[in-house]
Amino acid sequence: MSKTTDLTKRNFTRQSHVIVNARYALTRAEIDIVLTLLTAIKQEDEDFKDYQFTIKELEQKTNRKWNSKQLKDTIKSLMGKPLDIPKENGKGWTIVNWFSYFDYSDGGIITCRFDKVLKPYLLQIKGTRIISDFRHLLPMQSSYSKRMYLLLKEYDKIGSRKFNIEELQDILKVPNSHKTRYNKFKQDVLQRSEKDINKFTDLEVNFVEKKQGRKIHEVVFFIRKNNNKLKDFISNIRELYPNKVLLHTKDGRPIKCSKKGLLYYADSSNLTLDKKTAQKTWEWLHENRANLECYESVIDEERLKRVGIDSSKLT
Repeated sequence: MSKTTDLTKRNFTRQSHVIVNARYALTRAEIDIVLTLLTAIKQEDEDFKDYQFTIKELEQKTNRKWNSKQLKDTIKSLMGKPLDIPKENGKGWTIVNWFSYFDYSDGGIITCRFDKVLKPYLLQIKGTRIISDFRHLLPMQSSYSKRMYLLLKEYDKIGSRKFNIEELQDILKVPNSHKTRYNKFKQDVLQRSEKDINKFTDLEVNFVEKKQGRKIHEVVFFIRKNNNKLKDFISNIRELYPNKVLLHTKDGRPIKCSKKGLLYYADSSNLTLDKKTAQKTWEWLHENRANLECYESVIDEERLKRVGIDSSKLT
């Protein structure tokens, strides 16, 4: 068996603005597969490779359980939802699938390759590129939130982005129920995206509506860097990383957050920090948040088992 692609070590995706603004609609599971495989592309790659990985690695990366039938159904659905890429001069379009093929073998090995038509948009990108952290996108339950983040990330240095409502609905390929009922579109897409982006990502956004007559014609999103307020940081760690090693102290003691939201030393003592010490430790973790170990990918347990190591004994 050839060497598998290590999905667990890379967390950043790079996409041309052309792809980010293409017209397509995917479910949460489908877009997570796309984003997962985008992290496998290296900046120096000159051509697409056959990316090969195990279901276990996919589970670790996407933080969800898969079986072969679920995966097959999701892949078949994904392959039936091509991107609609308008020509940049406005004259013409390209219809293309994300991937040229997927292959699944009895050993639980998945192999796939991005479609070659996407090379200008994912490899050696010319023009505007959008770099995103997969770890910001994964916790979002809404596929619209993930898309909106990428659309706004493109304009984060400008500080705002204006959308014509009908054009945005076309980019996201929302169903007719969202086109005919603006309040539903506002609730499920605009407000949900605003909430998710502010909670999980490096951006902080809010939007205002603009009317043409009595109808909402445009929305303007204002974009700024998320200051990662301590309160929000603590809330996110408690929700997303219970009993994960956050960071080691200078003397090597691992710190974790319990399911009850309490900090404790995860060594032989399993000592819960008192209130005063916990507050100072939260502040220290917040200041060092860029280096938190819980953000690193989960260890491949199957690989460890093959060499006789019990991952539960690792910190």
